[in-house]
Order: sequence, then C-alpha cells, then structure tokens
Amino acid sequence: MDITATAETGTQDGAIKGMKAQAIYRLIAWFVAHPSAEAIKAGQVEMKSLVGAGLPLFENVTAKGALQNLSVVTPVGPVGIANLGFDVGLNGVVADGMVHEGFRAEGLTFPPGLAPPFAQDLVPQSFALDFKVSDFNLADSAKMLLDIVDLNDAKPTTPEENVKLLTALLPKGAVEISLGPSKVTAKLYDVDFEGHMTAGPVGVPLGAATIRVTGLDDVMKAVQAAPPEMIGNAIPAIIAAKGMAKTEADGSLSWKIENTISGTVLVNGIDTSKMGGGG
Repeated sequence: MDITATAETGTQDGAIKGMKAQAIYRLIAWFVAHPSAEAIKAGQVEMKSLVGAGLPLFENVTAKGALQNLSVVTPVGPVGIANLGFDVGLNGVVADGMVHEGFRAEGLTFPPGLAPPFAQDLVPQSFALDFKVSDFNLADSAKMLLDIVDLNDAKPTTPEENVKLLTALLPKGAVEISLGPSKVTAKLYDVDFEGHMTAGPVGVPLGAATIRVTGLDDVMKAVQAAPPEMIGNAIPAIIAAKGMAKTEADGSLSWKIENTISGTVLVNGIDTSKMGGGG
C-alpha cells in the first residue's frame, strides 16, 4: 500500500534540554561492540554502568511545526489539509514523567464518494486535539531496574520486584491523563471537549470531561435522511443525549461526564446506571 504526502510549505522548530550526548554516544558504541544477546548478557555489568551514567538521557524535548497545503495520496483517493500543525513534548528519564501531543488540522478534504450523500455535511472539516500523560516517575524505576535486573536469569525480575518497580513508576498509584481544549468542526456541527482522568493498575479510573455541541438538531436531520439499514441506534442515542444535555446561554448543549469512586457514570448529575429501569 503506497501513501504519498507532499506539502507546499512548512516550518518546524525543536529543542532538547539537558541532553547527555557523550554518555549516549558511549552507550551506542558499547552496543555496536556487543552485537549479540550473549555478548550483552556477558557484559551487563559494564552496560548497566553506562546506562546509569547516561541517565536521564535528556531532560526534555519539544517540537513544534506547521505544514501548508498538505496533499496525501492514498489507495482510496486524495486527502487534503490546508493547514496542519503539531506541538509535542517528552521528558527524559526523570522523576517528573510527561508526554504531550497536540495536533490541529484545518481545511480537510476527502476523496469524492468516500462518505454517502446524507453524511457529506457530517464529515469533519477541521479538528484540534491536545493530549497529555503525567505523574509517572521514570528516574526511580529505571535506577531500581538497573539494580535488580539480571539478564542471565530466565526471569530477570521476581513478582515482588515487579511490585516495587510499579510502585516506583507510579508513586501516586496512577497516571494523570488530560485532554486539553480540543475541537471537531463540520459544516453542520461544532464539538468542543476537554477533561482529565487518573488511571492505574488498581482501583477505578476517576475523572471528568465536558463536551459542548452546537448543531445537534441539524445532525439529527441528516441522520434521519440516511437509509434505514444505516441508521442503527443513532437516532435513539441522539435523543437520549439531548435529554441529558444542559442548554447553555448561547444555545449550545453541554454534558459534564464524571466517573465516580463507586464506578458509576454521571452525566450532568444524572446516574446513567439508573436509566432505562436500572437499579
């Protein structure tokens, strides 16, 4: 499958803070000199020392960029993006672990006939997404791993050690997942959303999100024009969503969605587990 992408113009900018270049070069050279699994196992003491000296590899790396008039040729036809931007960041092997990704696209065009006639105005024309994960500790977990792992053992770590490693990696027991102000826009609707969640290997994920929509009535009309076999449960779902929505001053509809410690989901304060005759 061939996919070709071209852009008329583009800019990008990036920065790496605190990079330990010499230590990384020495580590790369060591692996080049030890090309087999057997050689790495035999020299693991030296390898661990080099890895430890190279930590945290870098403190932070960031990159921003934008492309104009991007054309992507795919097997199903050409996809066009008038403006595409990105903003990403990543912390190194440090105590303050963080991964951030942000993307935005404007002026989306898709191959003719890809969407059925009733859905033409439902196809997104632009979007912006912002995603971040934090509250994990790579520094302590990496140091602990270097101390306890034995590559010559069939099981390099014990179950007890795995628990300690997980505790070091997640000092709060969970990571923070956040969705910054994001947006999807089509001819018939605008959707804005943001939220956050804490999630880990134990316990119930906790979080809240807010969604705001304009144009839901127009979406309903478009879906009603679809062939019956393609509608499915879309219309009942839209009706149910409208029933739980809060009408804002500008006429938009909003939903605050919360996941509670008991595992129930609240939508604008309504316990969804009790809907439809649930107890």
